[in-house]
Amino acid sequence: MRSFRSASVLVLACGLLHGGCSSRSNSTPRLLAQSGLSYAVSAATYTVGTAITADIPTAGGGAATSYRVSPALPPGLSLNSSTGAVSGTPTSVSAATNYTITASNAAGSATTTVSITVNPAAPATLAYATNPATYSVGAAIAANVPTGTGGAPASYVVVPTLPWGLSLNGATGTISGTPTVVTAETAYTVTAYNAGGSASTTLSITVTNGGPTNLTYSNTAPTYTAQTPIPVNLPAYGGGQAAQFTVNPALPASLSTQPAGRSAAYRPEHRRPRIMWSLP
Repeated sequence: MRSFRSASVLVLACGLLHGGCSSRSNSTPRLLAQSGLSYAVSAATYTVGTAITADIPTAGGGAATSYRVSPALPPGLSLNSSTGAVSGTPTSVSAATNYTITASNAAGSATTTVSITVNPAAPATLAYATNPATYSVGAAIAANVPTGTGGAPASYVVVPTLPWGLSLNGATGTISGTPTVVTAETAYTVTAYNAGGSASTTLSITVTNGGPTNLTYSNTAPTYTAQTPIPVNLPAYGGGQAAQFTVNPALPASLSTQPAGRSAAYRPEHRRPRIMWSLP
């Protein structure tokens, strides 16, 4: 009887020991959900055509097994679904946008928001077709168009203000117009801008008093009466300001040209004048 009890106790002890060992060997560690997800650069600004430094996530909790992003990243950038790293070379401009990235494992998920802006490449160089430029008062200029390399400019400015009558197109950078005032040679700084940066160039412009053009008189075939004062016959012309007027042949007696270009007479003879001008 005592022998049977001893054997039973031994069997029970062994059973308990075996069961305990079996329980410990079959246990599975509890998987922790992701927590505290964040990125090294949470508000990133990139440039078209320039490879970015990979943006790596960090998080607490258990290891993530997958990552996803919404909405899709800008063209040229991608999210590594295993590591969560954002990398690539952006290929088009993109306004600042918030992207929601989610890290997940079997126990749960965590999310964070990353803002990404993609700017155009900055203008690299800027030049004008005509530089230096010399123009004449009263003569419309040929449009002076800029060229450059790098990103496309979005706007242009010039310092100091261009000569009177000339203007800079703020969208295209083209200089055009008809100068109205003589201007000594001056250096003008034109700068092209976009969201990525700027480029500048110096443009030299001189405005001279160009020759007069298209001279006419208010009365081109006057008939006068001897001994009778005549009305003033006024000239009109384009181009630069005339400095002197001459006439050929000589006007009839008592007729003359005035410094301001006006013709006055007191006792004309019977010849019709043919009036001409020339520069000094």
